[in-house]
Amino acid sequence: MDRPLRVLIAEDSEDDAALLLRELRKAGYATTSRRVDSAKAMRAALDEQEWDIVISDHAMPQFSSLEALALCQEKGLDIPFIIVSGVISEERAVDAMRAGAHDYMAKDNLVRLTAAVERELRDAAQRTARRRAEQDAARAGKEWSETFDAIASAVCLLDLDYHILRANLALARLTGKKAQELKGESYFRLMFGRDEPPAALPSRPDEAGDVTFDRLAPGRTFEVRFHPILDEAGAPRALVQIARDVTEARRLQAELLQSQKLAALGEVISSIAHELNNPLAALLAHAQLLLQRDLPPGVAQDVRAVEESALRASRIVQNLLVFARRREPRRAAVAINHVVERTLLLRAAQLAADGIELVTHLAPDLPLVAGDPHQLQQVLLNLVNNAQRALRDKPGLRRLTISSEAAGEWLRLRVADTGVGIPDEILDRIFEPFFTTQEAEQGSGLGLSVCQGIVRDHGGRISVSSPPGEGAEFLVELPVAGESLLPDELPEPPVVSLAGARVLIVEDEMLIRLALARMLEGMALEVLSVANGKEALQALNSADCDVVVCDVKMPGMSGRQLHEEVRRRWPALACRFVFCTGDTMNPDTVAFVRAAGAQMLAKPFLVADVKAAVSAALAAADGPATAE
Repeated sequence: MDRPLRVLIAEDSEDDAALLLRELRKAGYATTSRRVDSAKAMRAALDEQEWDIVISDHAMPQFSSLEALALCQEKGLDIPFIIVSGVISEERAVDAMRAGAHDYMAKDNLVRLTAAVERELRDAAQRTARRRAEQDAARAGKEWSETFDAIASAVCLLDLDYHILRANLALARLTGKKAQELKGESYFRLMFGRDEPPAALPSRPDEAGDVTFDRLAPGRTFEVRFHPILDEAGAPRALVQIARDVTEARRLQAELLQSQKLAALGEVISSIAHELNNPLAALLAHAQLLLQRDLPPGVAQDVRAVEESALRASRIVQNLLVFARRREPRRAAVAINHVVERTLLLRAAQLAADGIELVTHLAPDLPLVAGDPHQLQQVLLNLVNNAQRALRDKPGLRRLTISSEAAGEWLRLRVADTGVGIPDEILDRIFEPFFTTQEAEQGSGLGLSVCQGIVRDHGGRISVSSPPGEGAEFLVELPVAGESLLPDELPEPPVVSLAGARVLIVEDEMLIRLALARMLEGMALEVLSVANGKEALQALNSADCDVVVCDVKMPGMSGRQLHEEVRRRWPALACRFVFCTGDTMNPDTVAFVRAAGAQMLAKPFLVADVKAAVSAALAAADGPATAE
């Protein structure tokens, strides 16, 4: 098959041009050709299409081979250029070759023409391929360089002696130098200020190590990896170092891990609280029942001590539940000075016993704050207790100062002591759960974490400052209450006649069941008591009841399951339940009781709490629920 060939012939003789074409066709070329004999015609031919080869006469009346060659070069064309002339001296031929012509021959000897054409076409194809390869390589090199510099991680190429061969822009920014200036520098000296690698650096290619470049990026953590570049024999010839800033990732991982730990701890605390609150409820209830009797003064004092201890243990359990189960605080308008005064009544005697001077600067007529008074008192108690521990063994002045003031839309409460202070290196960690500098028997490390959680839940903030040698000062800032909030007081219990009403107690703990029965009987109520849900249903089938006082967690049928069955059989009684629970922080329990329209009685409970809850339940409907 003939090979296509596009030939541009610069020749003033049509016959000579035809002779050239005949030779090419004899060699198997299917030619497409044009003959030109002037610069203008040559320029037009080059503009109109691409040509595979140019064959030019040396001397023409209006044109020459050197002019034709110059036009090709002017347009940047790499086309094989062969001179075929009837009269050209060897000197002129050499000049033409030096100017860029690829070959020359005489018109009367065209034996070499086809061989020269084939050779030059082959050479031109090779030049084109080489040029394209160089362009591709240059483009790839540029793309690689742009990609290398666009990588957000700090990357560098190292020799086997850990000298930098090339660094990307991220590493240059990290070091504060230009990328070109880093070439040849010692990696360890540049990054760590030392000649040997730190222990945290990975020792194997498949490992990663977290390191800090304290000289270059204080406080940031980088994950560093080294990857070998292998030669043909599989031996390392260079290394690629990648340092990725993982500061935020590590912080989030730590927070997630801590969150998972706290979630697991919350479940454990909830179970423990349930187990502790049951005996505490029995202890506190029986202490109150005893105090209703006419006891000898010494015995009454002992029973009051038991009652106070039970209440104190109950508060400890509640503190744990607040930590384990964060919830939205009960919103009320709270007088913060009142919270301070109530708290100091609890602690004043112990502070005085430890030789601590108590100073208060409470601004009068402060606006109310939005919050839960019990939780805010817990915050202040924790801060006072911490200050007391800091001052207890300190020689010299021992002073605790509590002050309050208004600042725009915020109310500020300060608790300052003249204790030993907090070292700078741990100041940022004191609000972390379980972080403590005390002995294990003196503190769990939960107090300040609980404080921070409560304050944040109230839309506020808590901070600490501790100048060297000047003790510590905690600042609590809380938003001022809106006008629509209720005052800090419990609603008045409904006025309901309890006499003669029948109450069913469903409680698996015998001591609590007995205590509840005696409390309710003391209110002139008729009491039925059972130990589980199955017995409760049997009792309801046999007698009409006005109120059901039921534990939430019981073996077998739970309080929820019993309520569902009662709602199905005796709908009118379903809204007259009082649920007893030791975990009033549990959002699921709170939501269930609220949805059921029932009352909640927190264990341990006071006689007044029981009376208020039963009164509210009786007020929910008129008359008893009749058994089917």
